Amino acid sequence: MPLTDEQRLQRKKHLHALPATLDELFELFLLPAIECDVHYKDYNFWSDTWRIQWAYHKQNYRREAILSGITQQQYAQARKLPQRVMYDNLHKCGGAAIRVLFWVHHRRQFHQQRRLTVQEYISEHQLPQRTAHRQLSRQPMSDIWAQHFDNYYSDAWLRHCNVREYAGFYGLNVTTARQYLFNFPIGLFDPMLIKPWM
Repeated sequence: MPLTDEQRLQRKKHLHALPATLDELFELFLLPAIECDVHYKDYNFWSDTWRIQWAYHKQNYRREAILSGITQQQYAQARKLPQRVMYDNLHKCGGAAIRVLFWVHHRRQFHQQRRLTVQEYISEHQLPQRTAHRQLSRQPMSDIWAQHFDNYYSDAWLRHCNVREYAGFYGLNVTTARQYLFNFPIGLFDPMLIKPWM
């Protein structure tokens, strides 16, 4: 069955969303993925397989990474996607870096509701115990890291500098830098939207 005009627009939004607020970011990124039309030309008779619908998987991976914290590897194994091309295709929708939105989403939800303790929130949402406790109890980033966050995303990131290169240039510990700085694809969203929840 062909897609309606509304579904085509929604699929395009999934791939080219530039949200202005964090609410809009989650609203757009958590839309259910729309499957593409399957056409007989998409079937390969020699290998007895269907062509992979990467547009669908990009949308679906981004949604699942935010909702459940799934890794690219886990997603590919669950859907039997070829590893060789999976990383390149899923990087376009955020790749491994998009998983930071899982904790931004939960940190934001936890701090906006005032009725549950950290332990109760972890139990209610069935989050991994040690990691969740550390992530939900996390203090706002220090002034030094806030300055590096601004510096990285306003300059180095726009010049396609990755976190490792940035950390090396400024003499920062790479592991610590990766707690605050992420290699999001340019054009996915403005990283300044998530800064208050880092």
